[in-house]
Amino acid sequence: MKTYIITYKLIAKLLLSSLLLQSCGYGGQSTSLPDSKQLPDPLQTVDTTTIDLSGNRIDFEGVKALAATLLHSQVTSIDLGNNEIGVEGVKVLAAALPNSQVSIISLWDNNIGDEGAKALALYLSGSKVTSINLGTNQIDTEGVKALALVLPGSQVASLDLSVNKIDDEGAKALALALPGSQLTRINLWDNKIGDEGAKALASALPGSQLTRIKLRKNNIGSEGAKALALTLSSSQLTNIKLGHNQIGSEGAKALALALSGSQLTNIGLVNNKIGDEGAKALALALPGSQLTNIDLGSNEIGSEGIKALALALSGSQLTHINLESNKIDDEGAKELALALPGSQLTHIILRYNDIEKSVKKLLKEEHPHIKWKL
Repeated sequence: MKTYIITYKLIAKLLLSSLLLQSCGYGGQSTSLPDSKQLPDPLQTVDTTTIDLSGNRIDFEGVKALAATLLHSQVTSIDLGNNEIGVEGVKVLAAALPNSQVSIISLWDNNIGDEGAKALALYLSGSKVTSINLGTNQIDTEGVKALALVLPGSQVASLDLSVNKIDDEGAKALALALPGSQLTRINLWDNKIGDEGAKALASALPGSQLTRIKLRKNNIGSEGAKALALTLSSSQLTNIKLGHNQIGSEGAKALALALSGSQLTNIGLVNNKIGDEGAKALALALPGSQLTNIDLGSNEIGSEGIKALALALSGSQLTHINLESNKIDDEGAKELALALPGSQLTHIILRYNDIEKSVKKLLKEEHPHIKWKL
């Protein structure tokens, strides 16, 4: 079976003649359908598996027509992000999921709230859905608790709950569901999770199948970081994002100690005030770790931190390092450059530091194989 990415513009072309499109006000730059009720015909007759209807102001009537069509189509992936489907639209769509072939569904930025999340939860366990994006939807504690309850009985392996209102209680509910679920990826970026929520999630990691977790831009401090560090070695995590929290140098030190026994290949610690002390601790851990990518941007790292990191490069597996927006000067940049011949680095970000243009030019000329962002 062939796979097509179907946009509103393409569906409109399948449905209507050029004359009719013009009469309905369809312009060359538009991606909206003249009448969403005409959706069923093309989805039933065209050999499609993927449709993208994001950003089209689709409301309840449009979703109702689409939901009826899903029952008779081969669509497996649907993106309805950035529309106006609301709670009632989610309810209709959710009810259609168990009898559809849909395995990937994206509903980001639709203002579905807790009620919409609860409606989805009612039908997830009976559906084929393996990936769901509910980012930017005003989902609070009650909504995430409802979702958490049905995760163990569902096929969901990837869950995006970024930019919502999930607090420690919501995180604890998710933590309880992790060991019995099939989740391998969870995105909790930009919520309200603090140390207690991080501790709960940490305790659930060893019994879960998670390989990737995003906790960027929450309220996690050093205690939350320490809790996560304690369970890294017994988890399956390969990728963790903790940027824009408040873990500090103590949190960085705890994570550094756990690196050698973990499976982590990618760690994001941007904007955490880890300073030179945190950088030194991470540097000591690099040679014994599996890390290939580390993000240390905006962390107040200066001369001592960059020297320590430079010395550790030859024994590490790092290919990507981000050091933008720190306190690295010309001497620090030169220290890093001296260590490059013995390293595996291919990508370095050093922009927004205190490095002169002449030094930046020299770095590019002497190390042309590196992809620099200076």
